Amino acid sequence: MKILTSDIFLAGQDNCDWKEGCEFTYAFRNLGHICHIAGKNCKIPEYQIPNIAHEYDFALITENYPQHSNWAWWDWRSIKIPKVFWAIDTHIENFLPWIKHANIDYVAFNNPQDLEKYQLPNSFWMPYEISKLHYLKQYTDKKTKDLVFIGKMLPERKRICEKFNIECLNVYGPNYVKEMQESKICFNQSMSYDINAKYFEILGSGSFMLTNYNEHFHKFVDYNEDIGKMFYSSEEELEKKIKYYLANDQEREEIAARARKYIAENHTYENRAQLILNKINLLK
Repeated sequence: MKILTSDIFLAGQDNCDWKEGCEFTYAFRNLGHICHIAGKNCKIPEYQIPNIAHEYDFALITENYPQHSNWAWWDWRSIKIPKVFWAIDTHIENFLPWIKHANIDYVAFNNPQDLEKYQLPNSFWMPYEISKLHYLKQYTDKKTKDLVFIGKMLPERKRICEKFNIECLNVYGPNYVKEMQESKICFNQSMSYDINAKYFEILGSGSFMLTNYNEHFHKFVDYNEDIGKMFYSSEEELEKKIKYYLANDQEREEIAARARKYIAENHTYENRAQLILNKINLLK
């Protein structure tokens, strides 16, 4: 199969090969398919998409903020091959107007509630995942930090980090994974009903995670026993688990290693790429 991935925000960014479009390109290739990526500063520039789209079996659009102004380089409606859009961050962004305007054929929602909320034909659930290329690499074996949070500092996250003396960092690319791997415990907090990327990124890095409970994520990981130990349902439970797992190094690291193995086997970009192929074939 020949696949075209596209992402408008690839222009000259550091670590742009970590963007979803590039990661899916690698994954489809690893599955034995021909896959090219189009976007700003790619070998295939974005303005060439209308000229070459007919050469591909389908297009995967991964940019997760597709306001129409961002996609004014071309008219997606005019591109007639099947188009798959991965709708991320739907808890804060309304994609429906653009999906209709661009005449998208298949929509993969990052959050399961959106299947019921939007009731779109040819839609399916496809959560985040990890990259074998980037997250399963071991950047360090040293644990130099006790408890960290890496990411966007929203008010509620800031409150909890301050209350529990969680070190807050903001790093990207290899340094992001390295900082997680250097930390004994990585804190995560999903907002609203979002199954955020950090669930998979922390677990994929091999670090131990403490995160607020998310029923949909827990079900999606098959109620994995090790991952289940990483949830907290109250701040009192969070405090107890911080103390316990900082004091029990061997148990913590064994749990984290088993969880990493589970994620590596079941929740990679290759797993999601195959899901897309299966769903498109099923929904045709």
